[in-house]
Parts: sequence; C-alpha cells; structure tokens
Amino acid sequence: MRKSIVLGLIAGVLASAGIVEAGTLYTVRETGDILVAIDTNTLEFTDVGPLNEVFQFGGLEWDSSTDTLYAVDGRGTRSLHKIDPNTGQSGTVGAHGVTDLFGLGYDSQNDVLFACAFVPNQPLYTVNRSTGAVTPRGTIVPRLGNLAYNSRDDELLGVSDGAGDLYRIDRNTGEATLVFNGEFTDNSGLAYDPEQHVLWQIDWQGRLFKYDIANGYARTTVKTGLGSHDGLAFAGGGARCNYLIKKSKAKGGCETCPPKGAEFRSDAACEDVKECEKKLKGTIACPRGGNGTCKIKGKRRSCG
Repeated sequence: MRKSIVLGLIAGVLASAGIVEAGTLYTVRETGDILVAIDTNTLEFTDVGPLNEVFQFGGLEWDSSTDTLYAVDGRGTRSLHKIDPNTGQSGTVGAHGVTDLFGLGYDSQNDVLFACAFVPNQPLYTVNRSTGAVTPRGTIVPRLGNLAYNSRDDELLGVSDGAGDLYRIDRNTGEATLVFNGEFTDNSGLAYDPEQHVLWQIDWQGRLFKYDIANGYARTTVKTGLGSHDGLAFAGGGARCNYLIKKSKAKGGCETCPPKGAEFRSDAACEDVKECEKKLKGTIACPRGGNGTCKIKGKRRSCG
C-alpha cells in the first residue's frame, strides 16, 4: 500500500485523465446587470439571474471561509454587497464610501478581505464583512482595477487596467512590484484559480484572458466577443489534499520555494482527509514562474 504521494506522477495522471474537477467563475454582464457563471473546463457561460441593483464598475470575490460571494461597486451606492450564487439576487451589507473602489481580493490564509481603488496613490483597504466599512493600509502607487489572492504562493495580485500591467501587492505597506508587463485591459475583473494555478481576467471589451503563473504570468486570450463584463470571482471546484511542508530545498536557483511549515495544496482530490496519502514528496516547479525547481517533503494535514 502506498503511503506517500509523488508529485510529478500524480500531477501527470490527473492531467492526462482529465479528472480535475472544474471550478466556477462568477462575473456580471453589464447589460441588465446579470450574474453569470463560467465553467473553467468547458468555458460555458450560464446566466444565473439579475442583481437587485445597478452594478457600476465594481469587483467580485468569493469568501471560502463562509462560501459567500461579495461585490463592491465604486460608483452607484459605493457599498459592499452579498450575492446569492444560485439566483443572482443581491443585498447590501453596508457603505464603504470610496469612489472607484473596484477591486476585491480575499486572503484565505489570514482571513482578510482586501479592496483597492482605481486611483493612483490610494490606500490598500481591508473590508469589514459585517458593516462594509473599509480601513486603509499602506499606499498603492499604480491605480489598480482589480485584485486576486494566489493562495498557493500566498500573494495578493492586481492589474492596472488600461496599461494591463500585473503587480504583486505587499499586504502591509501596499507596495506594488511589477510581475508582468501586460497589454491593454478595460475595466476588468481578476480571479485566481487554485485548480489550474492560473489567473483569469474578463473585461469590458468582452475578452477572457488566462495568466499562466508557472510560466512567468504569460497571458493568453481565451475568448473574445463576449460583451461587457466586470468583476470576477472563483468558487472552488472540489477539495484537495493539503500537506504541511517538513523539508524544502531549492534546485536550479529557485528563490521562492515554499518554506518549512507552509501548507502545500496538491492536485489530489478528496472528500475526507483519510483519503489523502500520509506523506508527500517530490519536485514542483518554482513558484511565481521563477527558474529552477523545489524538492519538498510534507505530512498530510487536511482535505479542503
């Protein structure tokens, strides 16, 4: 009986068999303010239902701790909202009061909902999910139109719409570090997909993009001609086996290997932690698209 999971073998089996469970992306079609669900495997768009209010230039985010879909609008009522992902019906939590607050990103490791405004030299904000009130934290120099949290690499990311540049954001100071010199995007939504380890982006020009994080955030155009959409959130496609890193060694110059004590989310699907192999060992690509690889060993921690 196997007692450990060899990363390269398992990842290859899952990919070739095509059994990685799809997640769902949620966005808002601006014509009629309709909540739309997107299957990340088939890329099929399905109308869920109309919102209760006008969605003017805002963001969406999925809070995985409570399975809640949140929205902010930076114009209109300038408030935080909850949206029913089954019907599209929305309800206001409370006002944030910040003009052009367009982006939301949920840090699942620290249980913090972040927000950003599409204005240069504005704070990074934390959002009170009970009242909608925001608290400034540091300053972001570029104007960001959206946010997304990469849970595998523990980093907050945002795109400067217009320029299309992708930045990594320091969650304490707001300092922005360029990670991808992009091309034009127009009022977009951004979401991290942990199943594929990619970023998705949709914009007002009706385009759907995909960023390959492991390949230096290389961007490809997946679909065009979709009509104006804004806001994007990923709701997980299924639980995976998570491991506590016990040993981590960089190979080939990788500078971003997960440290000892960090959590690693594998591609192995599970419904109960007992279904996960007790130990993990093998080699992974250097996180954030860096050079080299990481040799890691870990111990079974959870299924989620």
